[in-house]
Amino acid sequence: MHHTGEYANIVALLVQGWSDDRISRALALSERTVQRRVRMLMEEYGCTSRFALGFALGRRAVPGPQGRGSQATGGTMGGADELRRTA
Repeated sequence: MHHTGEYANIVALLVQGWSDDRISRALALSERTVQRRVRMLMEEYGCTSRFALGFALGRRAVPGPQGRGSQATGGTMGGADELRRTA
């Protein structure tokens, strides 16, 4: 499945353990839209829980946020990139 930058932003935040509500506020999307996107990702990856999806997504290279997401989160996503910069 071809995903948009919106999906990349959702994935980046989901892997960090953000809730649907927090993701929706950060990306200026409705919570329902985020829930649908997460459900579609769960189906695509054959996962039955958000935890399993986050684990599956975290095991592959996840692009950083693009567009609105980087502004909404203050330009930094933390995580491995942040650790590399501070190490």
